[in-house]
Amino acid sequence: MGVYKPIVLVGNLAYLSGHGPLRPDKSLITGKVGDDLTLEQGKLAARQVGLALLATLKSELGSLERVKRVIKVLGMSTPRQTFKSIRPSSTRE
Repeated sequence: MGVYKPIVLVGNLAYLSGHGPLRPDKSLITGKVGDDLTLEQGKLAARQVGLALLATLKSELGSLERVKRVIKVLGMSTPRQTFKSIRPSSTRE
């Protein structure tokens, strides 16, 4: 993926970046939703990124109980150009 720090702590804030969807064998899940991946496979890949973020937080902080608030989340996916089925799977306040 690159030379970077997956987490940087500044005061009481934790900044995470550069996480990708990994398989259990640590290989990267690649492809475009609609071409190489089904919508369900794309959702599972996004889930893996979320789990990787949580694992990084837990590893650095010792416990997820130390996380009090999430300030910002930015996620990106790569669908084929004509793919029309992208919609949020749920909405949370």
